Amino acid sequence: MKTNSTMRFFLRIQLCLFLGSLPILLSGCLNDDDMPEPTPVAFVAMFHGAADAPALDILASNQRINNLPFEYTDYIGYRQFFPGNRNIKFNASNASNALIDTTITFEEDNAYSVFVHNLGSELGLLVLHDSTEAPAAGNAMMRIVHLSSDTPAINLLNEEGENLLIAGHTFQQGSEYQRIAAKTHNFIVQDTENEEQLLRVSGQEIKDGHYYTFIIRGFTDPT
Repeated sequence: MKTNSTMRFFLRIQLCLFLGSLPILLSGCLNDDDMPEPTPVAFVAMFHGAADAPALDILASNQRINNLPFEYTDYIGYRQFFPGNRNIKFNASNASNALIDTTITFEEDNAYSVFVHNLGSELGLLVLHDSTEAPAAGNAMMRIVHLSSDTPAINLLNEEGENLLIAGHTFQQGSEYQRIAAKTHNFIVQDTENEEQLLRVSGQEIKDGHYYTFIIRGFTDPT
């Protein structure tokens, strides 16, 4: 496998525990006829992966949902959203101009992750539908999200490049979740075309029953 020590990457492994964020419905002494109908909701998490973008304000149906400026590498865990077509805006912090103004459809009882990234001089969004199924005992689930606009298609390998975990993902793509053994792993990110090693992460603990998102962010060329 080829390696290149001049590559400059920023990598973040993001742990998603949306199962712990789902609402808990408590039963009481009321008759079934007296119980109110639960409010339909979807669950939405957000990650700021746009390296040279400003801090942001997030507005859902023109209501700001973040208390502090949403800065690069910030993660907002799962929040409850009304299902249906929701207008989502990302404004420069404390400014009225929308850098992103879009509509996203959320389905009831479904979970989503929204990733902000750079698309040239503009911001873009990647919206992924998250899994809510628990992994088998002794395993976790992992996916890769490619948010680096000047980085080629990538593979994610385990150990010394022996086991290909996720193949051929390009900028603005997120993979499906893949099962992975719950233990300490070494990971390699490589260029798909020439198998050049771009990044190595050693000694990463993967815990039983957890979901992980392996995020490639920043730039290959820092200039």
